[in-house]
Amino acid sequence: NDMPKPMNIFVLVAVAAMTLVSCQKNEINGPVNKEAHFTTKADIAETKTAITDNGDKTYTPTWANGDKIGVLFSLEGTAEKVEFENTAEAGEIATFEGKHAFTVEGASEVDGNLYAFYPSSAFNKMYDDGGVRLDLKATQYPTSTSFDPSCDLLIAKPCYYMAEATGEDAEVVIDDMYFARMMSVLRINLN
Repeated sequence: NDMPKPMNIFVLVAVAAMTLVSCQKNEINGPVNKEAHFTTKADIAETKTAITDNGDKTYTPTWANGDKIGVLFSLEGTAEKVEFENTAEAGEIATFEGKHAFTVEGASEVDGNLYAFYPSSAFNKMYDDGGVRLDLKATQYPTSTSFDPSCDLLIAKPCYYMAEATGEDAEVVIDDMYFARMMSVLRINLN
């Protein structure tokens, strides 16, 4: 008659032990794939993709909504180009947004430099020595008020980033991205 009571206690202890095990955090050994959402900002300066006529014979280059920059997270031959798109309206500070997946192995964060260029479509290939080939269209199509923005090659200074590897997604904000124009832009009015 005393036998069933110890069995019931044993079952309750086993259930409690299983509950404790299920509440512990699972440590994952090996590489983990994470995705980071990047937001980069590029202020209005003299290195943008469209020209606004100020009405006083001066012109202000500006970014356009939907402009896409190409971004590389490495300058090794296996790196892939990622596109970031400007979500701001013309005349506002350009805000480029994009996502990049990275692999983390036993680290709480990942960091490095990102390398950006405009237009994103200029990317041709990457060489094993870290060189990047960018090609512009042979034929340009300017408008009556601006140059062809797809033929205006801009290169940004490398930007340092740090993304937390914990959690599902990481948010990375880079406040200042500085571009330099690689080609001269010449406007000629014919009468």
